[in-house]
Amino acid sequence: MKKWVWIIFLIIILILIYKIYNLYIIKHASNKEVDIFPKIEFKGIQNNIVNSNFLKPHSEIILTYFNTECNHCQEEFAQLIENYNQIKQFNIILVSSQNIEELKKFYYQNNLSDYPDILLLGCDYLDLQHYLGNPIIPSTWIYGENGKMIKKYSGEVSLSIILSVLKNDKK
Repeated sequence: MKKWVWIIFLIIILILIYKIYNLYIIKHASNKEVDIFPKIEFKGIQNNIVNSNFLKPHSEIILTYFNTECNHCQEEFAQLIENYNQIKQFNIILVSSQNIEELKKFYYQNNLSDYPDILLLGCDYLDLQHYLGNPIIPSTWIYGENGKMIKKYSGEVSLSIILSVLKNDKK
């Protein structure tokens, strides 16, 4: 009987070590790669694969991790729509780990087809975690024309601040 207790105890210890190691790997991999726009595949609302090939070349990227039911996210989204003409030259990506059906509903309710420069995409949370660390909702990353990160915000950020960061990067 003692032998089985020790075997079970050893298995539990090995599982814990494995989980801790995976968290360590994810954390360090994300810290290395967050400075460059990630080579990550997103899922479009039509279940199509979207990657960096779909982005406008030589244009800044505003990537926001959001949730359609988050009040802060809805405020940020409203600012994007209100100021669409000021931002349509940028690559604007709204990415969520929600299921595609929820994103489709949000897409059609908000007439996003009228705003073709705003991409609404899905992504598995573990993929986001691998490339971007442990983002909170909302989180925003701003990348320059060269794909290098300029600034990251955890939590709600106003569009005026984002535009100011992009303007200052051009100088």
